[in-house]
Amino acid sequence: MRTNIVPDDDLVQQGFAPTGLRAKQALVHPALSELVRRRRRKDLLDLAGKVKLRPDFDHKAMRRARGDPDCRNQEERKTDDPTDGRGIAQWLAHLAALLGRRRR
Repeated sequence: MRTNIVPDDDLVQQGFAPTGLRAKQALVHPALSELVRRRRRKDLLDLAGKVKLRPDFDHKAMRRARGDPDCRNQEERKTDDPTDGRGIAQWLAHLAALLGRRRR
């Protein structure tokens, strides 16, 4: 469907910089796709208290089965393990880095 739009020039210039695109038309499709993707994604905070797990669900056993190094017994952890004693901000930065790697 053909549509004429008049986007904000400053916003278009900001869109060109990180994408490397040069045409407004080429910029609209990925921008619209990103908007739709973000709106469809559930906010994790909206799910707080709504997810019910089985009473016998053992999340640590699942993590051990996957071989997750963060799920070792406390005595097995190395003293230089970066996951020991980190704050929530560091944990979120780590999570964001992992998610960023998956998108590429």
